[in-house]
Amino acid sequence: MSLTEGRSVIKQLVFSKNLSGGVLPLSKEDITSDGELHDGEHDLFVDCIKAQGAYQVKLSIGRGFLSNAMGARLKLTGWDSIKYLAVGFTLDGKFVHVKVPHVVQGGWQSYSFSFRDLEYLIQNNWVITKPSVISDCRVFVKGKPGLDGGKIALSELALWLEAENTGGGVLVNAEYDRPLLDTIHAYWRACFRKYPSQVDDFLHEGSFPAYGDVNLNWDVHSKKPLELGTVNTYRFSWHALHFVSMCILRYEDTGQASYLHSARDFVSLWMDSSFFSPDGDQKYAWYDHGTAERSLVLLVVLQIGLKLGFDTRFNSRVAYALFKHAKLLCSEAFYASHQIERYHNHAWFQDIALIAVAISLKHLEISDSWLSRGLERLKDQLAHLIHRESNYAIFVENSIGYHQGVQRLVGFAGQLESLAGRGSGISNIADELDAWSKDFRYPDGRYPAQGDTFRRANPASRQALEQPESWSKQAIKLPQAGYAVIKGGSIRAPWMFGLLATNLNSTHKHEDDLSFFLWLDGVEWLVDPSFVSHEYKDDIPAYLRSAKAHNMLHVEGAEYSYQPDPDRIVMNITEPSDKGPGLSIEGHNRSCSGYEVVRRLVCTEALELPQIICTDSFWELPATNEGRAPEKEPVGILTFHFGDGVRINSTKKQGAQTLFELSHPASDRRLTLGIGGECDSVNWEASVEASVCGLGFMEHIETQALRIRVPTATECHWFIDVK
Repeated sequence: MSLTEGRSVIKQLVFSKNLSGGVLPLSKEDITSDGELHDGEHDLFVDCIKAQGAYQVKLSIGRGFLSNAMGARLKLTGWDSIKYLAVGFTLDGKFVHVKVPHVVQGGWQSYSFSFRDLEYLIQNNWVITKPSVISDCRVFVKGKPGLDGGKIALSELALWLEAENTGGGVLVNAEYDRPLLDTIHAYWRACFRKYPSQVDDFLHEGSFPAYGDVNLNWDVHSKKPLELGTVNTYRFSWHALHFVSMCILRYEDTGQASYLHSARDFVSLWMDSSFFSPDGDQKYAWYDHGTAERSLVLLVVLQIGLKLGFDTRFNSRVAYALFKHAKLLCSEAFYASHQIERYHNHAWFQDIALIAVAISLKHLEISDSWLSRGLERLKDQLAHLIHRESNYAIFVENSIGYHQGVQRLVGFAGQLESLAGRGSGISNIADELDAWSKDFRYPDGRYPAQGDTFRRANPASRQALEQPESWSKQAIKLPQAGYAVIKGGSIRAPWMFGLLATNLNSTHKHEDDLSFFLWLDGVEWLVDPSFVSHEYKDDIPAYLRSAKAHNMLHVEGAEYSYQPDPDRIVMNITEPSDKGPGLSIEGHNRSCSGYEVVRRLVCTEALELPQIICTDSFWELPATNEGRAPEKEPVGILTFHFGDGVRINSTKKQGAQTLFELSHPASDRRLTLGIGGECDSVNWEASVEASVCGLGFMEHIETQALRIRVPTATECHWFIDVK
């Protein structure tokens, strides 16, 4: 994309290494820099060798140039890490600029902004800056050069004066696109499962529909619901215009104009309070994910306005907002801007929304560049965040709930790709994502609540059980992705076991390395505990993310890390028997700082029922204490976290073993959890504690957990039998 593509340029001043008509040479004589300047054949580049962390390249322009926009075409190579890139100029003695948080190395990139671009306004406190005489262009890189030095290569710098697009030009030749609307509506229906009741509650009671299938009280005298600020997800939902999405779906269902009136009123309310004037809640008004979802809403509202003949002023305002949103989505300065790294599912939403807007506004010359940018970045995201193994595609962000969300998203992207007349295999990835969703699923349709995943409760009685329509035995070995899954039994008595050792990404990750879950006879007996909400510092979410809430051994008091590291977690999986589904798993876990946890587990089938035998232990790594005596003897905590309704009926000693019999009111089965081997002489310390499991958004349920205190360098043997 060129520096000025899609912009209404009145006049410009361009400096370039590739001279052409009206372009000034980009030469060393006009440049100052913190590094060594060199002339290349097609660029001017700076060698950054010192590990000072911050480098600047400055082009002086003499008398200056009246402008309100600036751009740079550059390439960064050889950096170990880059915290950010900033492009800008000096104005009233200050460095006026925009920052790019996630810089791509190795290829030429164009970065540009004007005083009226949303990324500039967001990063500069919404200050409206008038065109000014600018006398320099500056590029600033904060990062760590590699051993051979980092390079900043420049091929073009430019200043220009541009006119503002008021939105009327966007409307010229704009066309109604029903296939695009149908595609977006189908995606929304999968996202907002309870929209009919939520919107009808608003219509009849005035309560505000928010994400998470909840409605908030909304006093008629209040601009916003008072509860909006209590949970960040509500703020996100408000600014993502989820309410408008739900109203439009309800209008599509019924044809009732009142739903459409509510949608249009809310769009006008939001634009007046958050777009045409600064919003006090800037983070969520311009949150990366929410902005992308809002762009889809503005697109649909404009399409409906074109179809139904909304007044020109309203349509022009929406068209202007949509055009500005598309430029923002395209900008590298906004890309995944609220995330600590570039590769994140929020960026997917930005790319997909940009693709959809490009299709909707295909009459604009800039739309083809938007489409290409969206597809290019999305394919790059998929390459980094989708792991493909054994005919499955798995979202690496440690959550089957998010996996299903991105499965819908990738399927949606594949449909948009088709509408745009492009093809690059995105639909194939969607099919492989769907395959994992189908196989990583309990017989009753529920899912293990791995990572940040909402959970459905166990049935309260036998009558509430959901029977599977089909079931087949299967053993799934995915050592690279970190999953071992066994599906056994029959359609009359199915069961499923799984063990996790995911180590490809830290997003949505819980302290769950080598944790397992077990579903049998309609009941989740040993659970992944869900997460309740993204308020991670609150007591319940913090507990549910911790090792203490998972079926695993961890070291008490040791700092837990779940950053990707090839030495942190290793899982070897073999099939021990050809008589039925089964896996033998050996896992080594160094997530607890200074220690290695080892789990050797065999899960096999006998008479269509699961049998689990396991040995757990942990060891102090040699460098833990470096010759000094520890303050106290380390203790491992082995947790068995029971599903809701699972209770310990009885406890008895049998030689060196302690046997716990488990039951659930919805099942006729009894599970025996035995702690201690036949020859053990260690007296294990066991305690039963009250615990909780998450359910839906901001919901949890009381459960129980059994905790075993395990000494260091001691093997703890345990087993599970089913009757």
